[in-house]
Amino acid sequence: MNELKVKEREETKYILSNHQYLMLLQLLKYKYLVNTYHVRSNYYDTQNKDFLYQKLDGNFQKIKLRQRIYNLKESFFEAKVKNGKINYKQRFYNLPQTWNYIKTVSKQKLGTLVLYPIIQVDYDRTAVDIDEDLRITLDSNILFKNLITNKTHLENHICILEIKAFIIPSWIKLTLHRMNISESNFSKYQEGYENTI
Repeated sequence: MNELKVKEREETKYILSNHQYLMLLQLLKYKYLVNTYHVRSNYYDTQNKDFLYQKLDGNFQKIKLRQRIYNLKESFFEAKVKNGKINYKQRFYNLPQTWNYIKTVSKQKLGTLVLYPIIQVDYDRTAVDIDEDLRITLDSNILFKNLITNKTHLENHICILEIKAFIIPSWIKLTLHRMNISESNFSKYQEGYENTI
């Protein structure tokens, strides 16, 4: 097997305070089974930081290439292609397969480029799978490490909420509104890079 398929979906992000995080977590635990685990993401980029500048320049298509490690055991590579708000994820067993896939779907001309691991991000993730079309994740204790400079930065006063669904149910929208939680933008790769250069 050469690849591990992941379906496309829309992701909406929110930045929560620790207080909002604890309140929302208690609400979710009351109704659903939650799963907590450790995630490490190693973000790869070209020498010119092409993937980073796609985000900074506001391109319609944004590409991320990362290695994902769960609980410091299970590992795979992942290509994340974002067209507008729609994310397409594809998982692979090695880096060359991931890079070849990115070259086939990229709207930009990508040649034979050397890739480097740039930013490492460690965090605790709490996940709630409400149904096959609705997944909620809460990421906390986010530690960034620049793999070039070895500088680190800890974000332990906020939590990143992601709702992965094409249609967000009205009860979730109402809950977030009552908690004064608004949609926001947050890129772990960008945040890690800007805080560790």
